[in-house]
Amino acid sequence: MISATSFLDAFGRFVDQGNNLSADSWKNNDHWLKAVIGPASAASTGSPLGDCLVEKMGAGLRYRTEEWKIDLVLSTHRNAVRQDIKTDRMELLPGFQPVLYDILIESENSIGISHEEMLKLVCMRARLKVLITYTFDSDGSGPREERASSAIDHARDQFDRVIDESNARYAENQETEYVFVVGRLISANGDSRARIEWTGFLRNVRGKFEPAGSLNSDEKGSHGS
Repeated sequence: MISATSFLDAFGRFVDQGNNLSADSWKNNDHWLKAVIGPASAASTGSPLGDCLVEKMGAGLRYRTEEWKIDLVLSTHRNAVRQDIKTDRMELLPGFQPVLYDILIESENSIGISHEEMLKLVCMRARLKVLITYTFDSDGSGPREERASSAIDHARDQFDRVIDESNARYAENQETEYVFVVGRLISANGDSRARIEWTGFLRNVRGKFEPAGSLNSDEKGSHGS
């Protein structure tokens, strides 16, 4: 079943598998995007996250990267049908041309400009819309942690406002859900290695983003580096 909770479960498994998402590669934006979304070109293969979602969520999902400027889209629906203008025959369009997207995923390396991806998501129709972004580095406490957490709160409030304003004018299907995923680097401290911590939030079209908790497998949010 495609839902916010099933996506978060699949994403948690994705980060627990490693997939080259280590603290060592945190500063390499090109590597990081490829390790999550895949190549920055239109393709129906080669997306690490896309492959994981197809495997974990099933439901006949297939995907394409860089579809209409959306980083990753997934659909269970068949391609649209066209009527040949010369023969009047009805035929399925080739490739990846579904009549509806089930999941839209946007990834933004900088939380400070993540509103640009929010606007893309609210303007398109899908069962589930996902934004993945990254906040400031943290040491787990003190001013750096406060700065990282404050940036998450700011972006979350901004996402809520954008969704609410959009739906106040043209309401989405009531089954539509949103997911907001934030990664942060927790620097090494004493005997603790540097690690990536993932946090998820979810909402429907009527509510507000609510915490879904850590997406890492253990309480410390470490998944190997």
